[in-house]
Parts: sequence; C-alpha cells; structure tokens
Amino acid sequence: MTVDGGTKQWDKFLSNFSDDTKSTIKNPDLISGDFDSITDEILEKYKQKGCKIVHTPDQDYTDFTKALLELNIHSNMVGVELTHVIAVAQTSGRLDQILGNIQTLFLVRDKFLLGATTNLFLMSDDCLSWLLHPGDHVIYVPEESRQHNRSWCSLVPVGETCQRVTTTGLKWNLENQPLRFGGIVSTSNTFDGSQKVTVKCTNTLLWSMRVPSISG
Repeated sequence: MTVDGGTKQWDKFLSNFSDDTKSTIKNPDLISGDFDSITDEILEKYKQKGCKIVHTPDQDYTDFTKALLELNIHSNMVGVELTHVIAVAQTSGRLDQILGNIQTLFLVRDKFLLGATTNLFLMSDDCLSWLLHPGDHVIYVPEESRQHNRSWCSLVPVGETCQRVTTTGLKWNLENQPLRFGGIVSTSNTFDGSQKVTVKCTNTLLWSMRVPSISG
C-alpha cells in the first residue's frame, strides 16, 4: 500500500530498476489519500496497473491514519489477517509530522484502527519505533544494533506519566523509575551488549531504536 505523495516516492524508487526487474516487483494493492501531494498522471498510471484507488478527503485525520483504516477494510474484504504493519514514514525533519505519526500509533490503540492482534511499527531513516503497552516486554536486539558505536534507543512517555519502569539490557537501566515530561525521560540510551532488552511498565511507552542496516 502507498499513501498520497508516498506513491511518487514508490514510483521514483522503481525507476532505479530495469524493466525486467520491475516486472517482478508487486504493485501496491491499494493507494489512498486526499491526493494533494500526487499528480493525476501518477494516479492514473497505477490505476491502469490494477491498483485500487481510494480517495480519503476527511481532514480530521492524517492521510496515515486514514490509510490504516482503509488497509483494515481491504484486508478484511480479501480475507488477509494482518499480524504486522510496517509504515515507512519519512517526515523531512518536520516535528509536527513526527508527532502526527506518533498520534496515529495511539489512535490504533484507542480506536482500534487495525485488528486487535496487529502490531504497527514506524520505520524512518535507520530507526524503528512502536508502542509498549502496560506489562512485560522482551525486545530482541539485532547484533548490528548492539555493536554499532552510534547505536541508541529510547523509552518515552507520551501523553501521560509512566508510573514505574524497570529494564534490563540497557546501558542505563531503570528500576521502578517514573518517566514523564518535566521529569525524567530515557532518551539517548543504548544497549549493554545483551541479545535482548526487557521492559516492565505500568503505562504506555514509545520505544525507538536504531537499526543501521535500514538506511543501507
């Protein structure tokens, strides 16, 4: 699936390949958005390729949020169970768009935009981010992230205080530590070399980590 201007980026990406290689790459099943960042020419091009085009003009939600709603509808229609959704979300350094993407993570949680067992991940540059809900979590850390000298990770409370957080596997672990804006947040942390990180939290946290190979 591509979303609005992301379809232009997909089209640009495909232009790097030969026609023979392009023929082996699957076209998006679905293209959605309010279409303020894409030309009619590109839309028509992918419509002719058999992509389903869904116009989502509602300005109360971002194109990203609306795309997940349409993805859920489409997957239910074709009988596909989504276990994971990875959203490639480039923001060109705009803080408002970054916050909008994080807002969508919370809307998935609170308004059930996807199935109850579907996990949503944000991928941007060389970073992966997702929500950790209250409870116990085990995060397996790729070797490249453990050993890279510029690796980092973070645990950030968004919208509410996390009353208690306990971790293992980090350089600076937390022990029943509250995290909140205006107090302590765990940014610019890193790994202690262990293969996994464990997190026990009483409230939802945003986990982010560097995965160098994402950016090539």
